[in-house]
Amino acid sequence: MKCLNNGALWLLLMLMAGCSSTQTMEGIMSSWVDADIRDVEAQWGAPDEVRERNGNQIYVWNHLTVVETPKIVVRTSHTSRHTGSTSTTTAGGNAKYENCQRRLEVSAQGKVINWQWSGDRCPYREEGPYANWRRQAIVNNPAPKGSP
Repeated sequence: MKCLNNGALWLLLMLMAGCSSTQTMEGIMSSWVDADIRDVEAQWGAPDEVRERNGNQIYVWNHLTVVETPKIVVRTSHTSRHTGSTSTTTAGGNAKYENCQRRLEVSAQGKVINWQWSGDRCPYREEGPYANWRRQAIVNNPAPKGSP
């Protein structure tokens, strides 16, 4: 059996994470089909944007994450018999903005009829800030005995 080098292993892990993210998001988004938009808003909060398209409403939620990249400073020196020089190179130290956008298309009757998602920061597991994205089952409390 051949061993994978670090680059191939990294690529394999990234591909697997991408598939996992796709499955997770498709499960989350499809759970809302036929739901009332008021139920979505009760769970996700108010949308960031509402657009109109072909008589339907498109509700948009953006989950923005700021990722700080570490700052790296490299100093190099070069000396020869007659001269010497030092140079400094700085990389990183920036903020990168990553997003996961959820879009639900809602009919005139207020029901979710279609969905889309996109972004570079969509979850591959339903935990942490993503734990409440999937539609929660609504439990109807039965009327007490003896009620009409």
